[in-house]
Amino acid sequence: MFIYVTTHTQISKIMYCLTTFMFFLTLFFCTGCSKKQENSSEELAKQTEISHEELRKVQTRVYDTPEYNPVMKSILNTLQDEGFIVRNVAFDLGFLTATKETDVERHSQSFWDEFRRNPDAPFTKQKILEATVSVNNIGNQIRVKINFQEKSIDNRGALMKLSQVSDPKVYSEFYAKIDQNLFVQ
Repeated sequence: MFIYVTTHTQISKIMYCLTTFMFFLTLFFCTGCSKKQENSSEELAKQTEISHEELRKVQTRVYDTPEYNPVMKSILNTLQDEGFIVRNVAFDLGFLTATKETDVERHSQSFWDEFRRNPDAPFTKQKILEATVSVNNIGNQIRVKINFQEKSIDNRGALMKLSQVSDPKVYSEFYAKIDQNLFVQ
C-alpha cells in the first residue's frame, strides 16, 4: 500500500493549474458573450437600412430652374472639389460618372501578415467611391439623381465588397455642396 503525501510545493502547483484553467475558462465564456454583441450590432445595422423608395427620395433633388447648364457645371465642380476624377460625361444626355480612390491599407495589418509568414493573405488595400449622376430637364425644373457605390479592393486587386451607399447624410451633404456651387455661379 502506498501512502501519498502532498507537499506544499505540490499544492501550489495544483492551485496554479486550477487558477490558469479558470482564467482560460472565463476568457472563453467572455469571448462567447462578445460574439452575441456583434450579432446585435449587425441586427441594429439592418434595422437602420432605409427602403428602396426612401433611398430614391434621398438620392434625388429637383431644382426650380429651367437652365440645365449651370446645374450640370455645378455638379461637375462639386465632384472635382470633393476629389473625384470625372470618368465619363455625356453632357447632352445629362449623364456622368466619377470615381474617388482612397488607399486604406493598414501597415500594421500587412506587418502581421508578414510576421505570420503569410504575405499573400488578402486584406483591404483600397476603397473606391463611384458616383453616377443623371440630370434631366422636366419642364421648368431640373431633376438630379446621384448614386454612390463603394468598392473594397484587396491587396491582389480583387473585389472584396461592393455596396451601395445608403446613408442619407452623405447625399444631403453632397447636395448642400451642389447648392452652394449653384449659388456661387
